[in-house]
Amino acid sequence: HVRVVEATTHDPLPAEDPCFSSSSSDGSSGGSALVALLVDVYHHLEFPRTVCRKLRAALHPTKGRLVVLDFHRDPSKVKSKPPEWVWGHLRAGQEVFREEILSAGWVLESEPLIPELKENYCMVFRPATPDELRSPGAGWAMAHHVAPPTRAPPEPEPEPAQKPAAAERPEANQRTES
Repeated sequence: HVRVVEATTHDPLPAEDPCFSSSSSDGSSGGSALVALLVDVYHHLEFPRTVCRKLRAALHPTKGRLVVLDFHRDPSKVKSKPPEWVWGHLRAGQEVFREEILSAGWVLESEPLIPELKENYCMVFRPATPDELRSPGAGWAMAHHVAPPTRAPPEPEPEPAQKPAAAERPEANQRTES
């Protein structure tokens, strides 16, 4: 579950239901939450771009950060789970998730290595500025409802040459004299 929590240094964290807030106490457009932390959650999202856009609206437009920690989609790095779990449970890998988040109006700020988390990666994003959303780059494709660039599908491999059917082969139609 994705949960956006708004709190000041003097307030305890609220325990109410998850909520996406887009109002800010300082009058700026956008939310006032400072951090959205998704730990072992992102790979479960069915509509990741929608969730990322809502998180961007809920977070402070300049100070807000989205932090994603998730499993590597590589059985050689995830030792606590069988390879079948890695391939079956994780819908994609870090590269795909990074692109999904970028296309929802975020800018990658860092990918810190956390030595204690050998099975996981960490990515930190900030909301794209209005200027960044207006020009090609981070978040531009989704903000302008343009499909993000995709890789061209691989060229089909040529089919192996097949032998013609017996009726089409000249040697099949020749009669041998006895």
